[in-house]
Amino acid sequence: MAANQRSRNDEAVEYIGRAVAIKNTVPSYHSNLGSAYWALGRIDQAAQCLQTAVRVDPEYAEGHQNLAVLLNEQGKFAEANQSLERVRQLKSAAYKPAPQSQTYTWRVIYRNFDEVPIKGTGHKGTRWAQATFEGSRRLLDVLKTYGSVPYNTIGYHNFLSMLAGIVTQTTGKVRILDFGGATGTAFLHMLAAMADPSRVEFHIVETESACELGEQLIPDDPRLKFHRAISDVPGEINIVHISCALQYVRDYKGLLADLCAFQTPYFLMPRCSAGDFPTFAIAQCNLWDDVVPYWFVNIGKLIERMLEHGYSLLFKGADQQIYDQSNFPPEYRMGRACNLLFGLKTADASQESIEC
Repeated sequence: MAANQRSRNDEAVEYIGRAVAIKNTVPSYHSNLGSAYWALGRIDQAAQCLQTAVRVDPEYAEGHQNLAVLLNEQGKFAEANQSLERVRQLKSAAYKPAPQSQTYTWRVIYRNFDEVPIKGTGHKGTRWAQATFEGSRRLLDVLKTYGSVPYNTIGYHNFLSMLAGIVTQTTGKVRILDFGGATGTAFLHMLAAMADPSRVEFHIVETESACELGEQLIPDDPRLKFHRAISDVPGEINIVHISCALQYVRDYKGLLADLCAFQTPYFLMPRCSAGDFPTFAIAQCNLWDDVVPYWFVNIGKLIERMLEHGYSLLFKGADQQIYDQSNFPPEYRMGRACNLLFGLKTADASQESIEC
């Protein structure tokens, strides 16, 4: 395997082949040999090895998974689907619900928001607004003391600042609509990260409580405005930013339509709970003793929805945080949230798509 990882695939075939000769009842040996053959482009031999692996151990899920990918590459789609179905069956059979005493962020899967038994005020209440106010206040203190590099601005916080800097190269200034921006978290990170933050005009749409506290925390900065509704945001917008807020809106499709109506060139969605699972609602239970409904969205449907509003996908990636969803059935697990960037399709680009 060391030889395989160093792209010395001929050596890998030799060494793993010896392992198979010594003990041919280990499925991973056959699977690894198949991977080495695959790297050499010897697809038929790779397929034989993978088929042997799942024949030696019919419950070897990783072998079925690899075989499905290879069969798909060979154009044997029906056989590939059969292997994937076997993977699903094996993973579902291995799934055991976690003890109920364990604390999870999300509990109980529902078909829609209306089925979730809401308890408390959640993000609409003053407790959440006060908590985010304290977090922003601490962040403001930290960002006043950093040196040349703002070490607190990491991960998904970098995307908006980077995109805003690129936009200013052509527009001179950048106007941002941050839906669900709390008491100014993303704005504070931008002030630290951008080379010239004077070019920013930042509009946050939030609850009444969050707006009031945000206005208290950052009272005299003309670049920052808080709004109680999307309709209150004036003028042309360059970037729509919505970080982990789409999931809390019952009519998230309507929200997307309202935000896309700005026809902003860029639509940034970091920490979006989307993946290759059917769209479902869940009960979020980590906000004190409140229970809040939360969407997990099928990523394919989300991309289709954005395309309907004139936005094509420019970038997709995974967030660094790993969520504990061991209490979910395997087919509903996300693991990591998505970082997504969409761009408004131009008239020329749309015409090209039609011609193609």
